[in-house]
Amino acid sequence: MTNTYDRRQFLTQSAAAAGGVVATGALVDELVQEGVAGAVDGKIKLGGTIKFGVISEQNKPFTPDYANMDTSGFCYARAVYDPLMVVGSDGKTVYPYLAKSLSHNAGYTAWTITARAGVKFHDGSPCNAQAIHANLLADFNSGLTGNAVRALIKGYTVNVAKQTVTVLTKYKWTTFPYTLAEQQIGFMAAPKTLGSANGAHNDYTGNPIGTGPFVFSAWNYGTSFICTKNPHYWRPGLPYLQQIEFHPIPDGPTRYNALKSGAVDIIHEGEGDITSTFHTLGAGYTFEVDYPTLPKYSPSSNCMMLNCGKPPFKGDLNLRKACAYAIDRSKFVSVVDAGESFTIDGIFSKGSPYYKPQAYPAYNVAQAKAYVKKVPVPSRTFTLTYVAGDPAVLTAATLVQSMLGAVGLTVILSGVSQGQLIGDAIFGLYQAVTWAQFGGVSPDLNYPWFSTKSHLNFANNLDATTEKLMLAGMAATSQTARTRAWAAVNAQINKDLPYLWTDRVVLGVAAKSYVQNWKTFTTPPPAKPVLQPNQAVLFFTSVWHS
Repeated sequence: MTNTYDRRQFLTQSAAAAGGVVATGALVDELVQEGVAGAVDGKIKLGGTIKFGVISEQNKPFTPDYANMDTSGFCYARAVYDPLMVVGSDGKTVYPYLAKSLSHNAGYTAWTITARAGVKFHDGSPCNAQAIHANLLADFNSGLTGNAVRALIKGYTVNVAKQTVTVLTKYKWTTFPYTLAEQQIGFMAAPKTLGSANGAHNDYTGNPIGTGPFVFSAWNYGTSFICTKNPHYWRPGLPYLQQIEFHPIPDGPTRYNALKSGAVDIIHEGEGDITSTFHTLGAGYTFEVDYPTLPKYSPSSNCMMLNCGKPPFKGDLNLRKACAYAIDRSKFVSVVDAGESFTIDGIFSKGSPYYKPQAYPAYNVAQAKAYVKKVPVPSRTFTLTYVAGDPAVLTAATLVQSMLGAVGLTVILSGVSQGQLIGDAIFGLYQAVTWAQFGGVSPDLNYPWFSTKSHLNFANNLDATTEKLMLAGMAATSQTARTRAWAAVNAQINKDLPYLWTDRVVLGVAAKSYVQNWKTFTTPPPAKPVLQPNQAVLFFTSVWHS
């Protein structure tokens, strides 16, 4: 299923916490020539164009404070923007990237970002502390990202002389660096493209302007998003490519066939039956699929999300239990994923340090029917919204409709665009919806989705105990305490059943063999390996065309 509203939207770990964060200037600010002079012993070929077939188109203006960034959106963003921080290949360590360094006070309530000297946006304006401050304020004031940010952050201070910005948090937050690495507020845009100070909306009508390896060139909406090499990129000698094009192709089989025909050079996929065929592509291709082992921490989860803030699910746990008992998750994996996934019972999967066995309803038709009898007759009919145009998503929606119908519930299917589905979820304009979310290298990246304070709790399941447990996990300075808190979050959510879990999202990337170095990426010297690909999202800075 590819209607993946990624966990990175909107928005780590200190050395004392699990994993560790290199956040106090361990990465030197001194850059050396990368690429032309040291082009991996001369084997790299400069120039050329790579065409990437992505799952979805993005909204305008494409700025960090406004865009509805999903998996595809993060690919766009990593071309034209740079994140302040990046996650290491171990999935635990966080390194400065666009930022020179990140440090914290003793109480983990003040995090200081030091700007990297000499970096400029594509329009020639400086990416200094003032620009970083403007971006963070825009995110804070945004009607979109601000809903998440204001729940955790009190404000920001800027020191022009020292070229630093300090983020002041409302709570002890040991894992904050992950937010600057994995959520969209970590991307930096030219201040003139950001929203108005009152945060009502971003009325900028121009093109994205970042510091990234590629400069925006043209946007043929719904067809292509084109970027060309940034000749003044702050990492000398990079990028290697002359141009990268993103082509939104919502239908999975069509996207796959575009790769095989040569219409595109690289794709990402989220359908099990397609990713399973990657193994048969042959010598002319390279690929990587995150099933069954990667990522190990908190992979994205497929589910049916229920709106607990409006009828028929509001206040009716019997209806939610009936639905949960009625869904045969094993059959779902077999039919929808061609067996290329596994059943789940929460936001963490087996193998994650945060996973604990859950008391989640096992498939039981008799139990489901018993709960249906307790539900008022008018509430036994509701609408399930899904993303139209993708056969796998339609198969999933139809299968759930059939399973719930078998126990006495009537499900009306409503197919909409991905943009409308996301909008409906944000504003609570749905009853039930096919959904994929909750992945992340750190569980605290899921805070906005479950919080009673962020207004991004799309299921409208507002639970004070869950809030308390999440804040405890984010404040923990030991892996033991953090694991205990987040495992308890998982169990607490399942008491209310706002999500009908089905299977783990399977994400893969496949490319023609001439697309080189897409599986690896490093920080500036001294080079540290970065998590790549990360749930089908890539950095394209050091990709090259052989």
